[in-house]
Parts: sequence; structure tokens; C-alpha cells
Amino acid sequence: MTVDNLIYHYCSSETFLSLIKNNELWLAEVTKTNDSTEGQFYIDFVKRYVKDKFGKASWFPKEEELDFKEFYEFSKRIWVCCFSEDGNFLSQWRGYADDGKGFSVGFDKTVLDKFTGSFKNEKLIKHEWSRPLSLKKILYTEKERIDGLQSILMWLKMTKKKDSVFFYEFKQFMTIMAFMFKNESFKEECERRIICCMEKEEYNGIENFLHESHFKTRKLHFRQTSKGIVHYLKMKIPENAIKKVMLGPKNFSDIDDIELLLSENGFVDIKVEKTIIPYC
Repeated sequence: MTVDNLIYHYCSSETFLSLIKNNELWLAEVTKTNDSTEGQFYIDFVKRYVKDKFGKASWFPKEEELDFKEFYEFSKRIWVCCFSEDGNFLSQWRGYADDGKGFSVGFDKTVLDKFTGSFKNEKLIKHEWSRPLSLKKILYTEKERIDGLQSILMWLKMTKKKDSVFFYEFKQFMTIMAFMFKNESFKEECERRIICCMEKEEYNGIENFLHESHFKTRKLHFRQTSKGIVHYLKMKIPENAIKKVMLGPKNFSDIDDIELLLSENGFVDIKVEKTIIPYC
């Protein structure tokens, strides 16, 4: 758990250079993250929950309405950038910072939360769980999953929508929430995410969704990864967001060089240090 109001983005040296030189964070399409099964855990939970409650409330979605055929389609309109409350954790260095050769960048949580929360798009469903751009804490317990699901069901009930609209929007919400909840076995990651949701929009309309106030461009960008060529969004880094940079256990960059890199690109008063975790 963070004690300094910082959350940390682990990345390779290449990504770190782009982040600093271009003042941008990359938001990846959520279906292209390292965990190919991500999201399915929560959807399976929703199906079990609905099956258990089926017939006990007339307004509750019927089981046959929850095949979630749209899950993959909806997922392709969601982008994320991941952080951890722990900026110096060996499993994170291994998994997300080029096996320890990269960096951990500490961001002010309050600055990121304020910046993402100021992004507006009136075409989106107006509910806390589906804000178009937000910083979310990943939740891990069953109680949190149930509370989240029930809050959406009660909200949709109060809107008194027709069944077809109810089910469609319910599935949209469940798809977004699927990437805010994880199995408890991942609890050690203490994860937070910037989540961008483009609901009720098509890809050819993304230029109408993105805005220069928060994004570097109004278009998709592409890069090569271990999964092939994937697209991503370039989000601006708000002023005074970066507070700390940590070098991984296999990163032998000179701290003086990193400080010069930061100052040359307008980042001042940034604490730079190297982890003392032994790993080679």
C-alpha cells in the first residue's frame, strides 16, 4: 500500500524514454494486455450470480439474456494504463519492466485522478462506473464484486428502461467492470488503472471521442509487441504528475543521465533512485 500518495507505472527503458520525451502515457486496448483471460473472471462471476438470483426478482436479467456475445465487441472500446501502489516489487519488475531492466515511474495519484475526472463526453452513460476517463482502484474481494454488481442493477432498475435497453446497458456495464475486478490471487499487485471507455461509438468516430485537452492526438497509434501489432491511445501527462523515478535491479543507467533526461524535458524536482532488490 502506498504511503506517499504515489502510484507507479512499470515499463521498459524504451517506453520510459517515450514517456519522458513525448510527455505521454500509452493506453492499451484491454484485450491486448498480458493476461489474455482478463475480464472473463468477472463475467463468469456475473453469470453465476444471475443464475443464483434468477426468478427471485421480476426485474433481474434472465439467464438466457446473459450470453455476453457482445463482450468482445464492447471490450475493444476500452483502453487501460496500469499502475501499482508498490513501486519496488520484484514480481512487478520481472513482469512489467523488461525483467528488471526498466523503470518504475511514480505518479501523484491526486493529480491523475483530477486530470482524468475532468474529461467529459455527453454521449456516454452517466454513471460512476462508466466515466469515459477515470483512475480506478482494482478490487479483489467477493463482497466488492457483489456490491458493484448490485449497485448497477439497482441503478438500471430505477431508470425504468425497456427490457432490451436494460439488458444491452447491463452488458456494457459488466464489460467495463470486468476490468476493474480481479481474482484475489492478484491482490499483491495493489493495482490501479486509468480506464478509457468509448461507449456507443464506432472506431471511425474515435476522432469525435478523443480531445486534445487530454490526448496527444485524435487517432489510434500502433506498435509492435509480443502479441503482434496492436493499437493504443496517447494520453497527455498532466503537469506535476511525475514525482519519482526508480531504476530496476538490472537497469545500469547512470542516475546522473536520467536526471539530465528529466530536466532536459521539463521535469524538475523528480526523485531518482535505484532499487536495492538483488536480482540478476
